[in-house]
Amino acid sequence: LREQIKSLSSEKEAFVEELQKAREGKQDREELSSLCAGLKSFIAQSHEKTLAEVTNTMRGELNAFTERAEKNASELVAELRKQVDEMSKQLKEQEEEKAAMAQKMKDARREMLSDKCRYGLLTKRSAIKEFGDSSFKPPNCLFSDSQIKEIKKWLKEGAREEAATTSHPTPSVGSSGGEVSTDSVTTASAADIPSANTRKRSAQKKTRSAS
Repeated sequence: LREQIKSLSSEKEAFVEELQKAREGKQDREELSSLCAGLKSFIAQSHEKTLAEVTNTMRGELNAFTERAEKNASELVAELRKQVDEMSKQLKEQEEEKAAMAQKMKDARREMLSDKCRYGLLTKRSAIKEFGDSSFKPPNCLFSDSQIKEIKKWLKEGAREEAATTSHPTPSVGSSGGEVSTDSVTTASAADIPSANTRKRSAQKKTRSAS
């Protein structure tokens, strides 16, 4: 019986010891669990803090980049606007010069056609048609029909004589008995014969005197 009691006492002590160890192990696990929870909380807080710092840093860099980009864009837009204004100004000046040149050419053409009508070289209707503007009012001819016919006759005669002189020169003999070149003869003959313009001016003077 004593042996049995002793054995039971030993088993009881062993059981109590195991129970104590189990309790200690449970406490250790609880402490470890608490420590892990605290570590997780610290890591989470550190992560949130780091994320916030990174976010703020990135936001600041992004804002700075945006400001630089807006500044560069505004400068670029201003430069482009300046170039566009300059090109528009040049284009406007070119258009004005073109319009002025076209007007000068139109005025010169009007004056030429007016002169033709004035001296009987062109009728009013033909001048208006050639000018292409019905508002054009050519002047009246300064000469009568008979005078115009006479002037045309003189012009034809002068042109015919001048053409004959320049196209068929006749060589002449110099004082030394040699032959003179045809060029010098042509020049001398042409100088002696009135040109078509000279005849025209003479005819105009005569007709003006007659009128």
